[in-house]
Formats: sequence, C-alpha cells, structure tokens
Amino acid sequence: LLTDLSGSRRFICVEVEHAIDCTTSIDHAQLYAQLLHELNSGERCWFSKAEEAEIQAANRPFYRITPAEELISSCFAFAEAGEQGARLMSAADIYAILKRKNPAALKDCSCTSFSRLLAQLG
Repeated sequence: LLTDLSGSRRFICVEVEHAIDCTTSIDHAQLYAQLLHELNSGERCWFSKAEEAEIQAANRPFYRITPAEELISSCFAFAEAGEQGARLMSAADIYAILKRKNPAALKDCSCTSFSRLLAQLG
C-alpha cells in the first residue's frame, strides 16, 4: 500500500485478480530494443500533468492512511469560508501542536513532509 507523501505518480497500481504467470519468459533483448527505438524516435518518456493526476486518482484505493493523517483528522478540521471561530494556522504551528499531543504518530514525519501532507489533504 502507498504512503508516499509526495504523491504516487511514480507507481502504477493494479489489483492482482489471479496468479501471475512466472513461467513464460520475457524477451528482454527485444523489450530493450523496442524501448530504445521509441526513445530514439522521439517518443515522450514522461507523464503529462493530466496523466499524473489520472494515475494518482487511480492509485487512491491503494493508499494507506498514515498515523499523521489520522492524528490530523482527529484533532483538526478544515474550516469553511467565513466559518465562525475559525483561525488561520501555519503548517508549522499545527505540526508543533500535534507533535506535543502525540509524538509517536509523527516520528517518521518531518515538518516539511507534514506541510506537503496538509497540502495533499486540501
């Protein structure tokens, strides 16, 4: 399951529906030759922003909710525009509050990766 805070565009997840055939050999020389030909022919070898978004949307079912995400959702909620009593807080302020509340949940999460997580969450 995915937990990468920077996004999942590097992974193409598929659900395995039956046993994978490991007995049929792969012609690696032919595969390499085909890829080399495509690169030399100017084929694009990267995903567009739209394709990255599509991959990340398709990968969403394969994400695991991290302890940091659980902690955020149990302690904070995103305010609606004009909501009474809402106040702006920086990612660093939220991180410091949560780190005091539950340091174990944030042990593998730096302040920088935490701010990326907040951006991902909305």
